[in-house]
Amino acid sequence: MTEAESSGVSQFRLAKKADIGTLKPEIQYTDLPESGKDAVTFEMEIMENLKTAVIDPKTGALSFTTDSWVNYQNGLLFITATTVDPEDAANSFTVKLPVFFHFANMNPTKAGRNVAYSPFVLRVNPRKGGRTTGMPVITGVDDESKFLIDFRRDFCFWTLDGNTSLNSYKSITEGQLLYTLWTQYDWGGIAAAYGSNNPVSYFSNGFTGPKTQEQLDKTLAYFDNANDFEVVVNADMWIDKSTGYAANGVFICQIATTNDGAPTSLDKTGGNCAVGRPFIIWLDPNFE
Repeated sequence: MTEAESSGVSQFRLAKKADIGTLKPEIQYTDLPESGKDAVTFEMEIMENLKTAVIDPKTGALSFTTDSWVNYQNGLLFITATTVDPEDAANSFTVKLPVFFHFANMNPTKAGRNVAYSPFVLRVNPRKGGRTTGMPVITGVDDESKFLIDFRRDFCFWTLDGNTSLNSYKSITEGQLLYTLWTQYDWGGIAAAYGSNNPVSYFSNGFTGPKTQEQLDKTLAYFDNANDFEVVVNADMWIDKSTGYAANGVFICQIATTNDGAPTSLDKTGGNCAVGRPFIIWLDPNFE
């Protein structure tokens, strides 16, 4: 995948556990002049899985062992590049960027069902919104007309701008950005529920059927099950209305699929419901 095709997002899809043991990504694109590359140092934060990740502080090259693998899930690293020019502070900088991984092995308990988006990360300005284009590759489903997908549970958000108090990890509590966004969401007369997927769901509360377009336009994001399962991120829905703060970070959660055409199956932990993490949203307020 080229830089343009991925919107400048560093992402790696791995088909099997052995693949991550041989993966050794190196920096492919940079606007640093050759004369400045030796002055850069790299640091890494492991945000999700990838527990054996190692970074070369001089080159930014990454390496892993197979212990970094987690079935059907994904991995997230934050890489910080820093350079200091003692003679000209204007030439000094620090940049932090995410690197994404999708552990895309098939789910053997669900007849090998899998869904693969390319790219599997949507980078979007939260003030502008955006959507993916084109159908994902779906396997292990005999009748795609009965395939359904939805953001489901274990909502996570990690900030890239240092506001770590806004982070969420699999639960939403007061003070976090997701708590604010869930509170702002139009619940249609019912009480806000911070374990609910309603603010990021294509389906109505209780999974009785799809939301109306008017309701979908009020969500933060959703899988458009009526249009090639494209992912939609709505404009201005990832902003704290009281402060104007726009989300600057990465949103990941468990995603549910079913192959029986029944939205209620997405709310189960067994049966035809399969969960994984085939898609990630990167909210970047500086992205054009």
